[in-house]
Amino acid sequence: SFWLDVPLAVAAARLQTGEARPLWPAEDALARRAMFERRRAAYALADHRVDSSRGSADEVAREIEAIKNAFWR
Repeated sequence: SFWLDVPLAVAAARLQTGEARPLWPAEDALARRAMFERRRAAYALADHRVDSSRGSADEVAREIEAIKNAFWR
């Protein structure tokens, strides 16, 4: 499994410009932080962490592909 990790500020910025996310508490910073931290704890259980805060979607996909190929030949 893969965890696409980003800081809360990056996630919030990306979600402000995208489609509606009914579970994302856009107007409540404290609730947003609490949700982010709860999910972060679960996501941290993934087998591999990929920093997706930098680079394009294609670059992140290439990094995932490289990890996948290194472990699952």
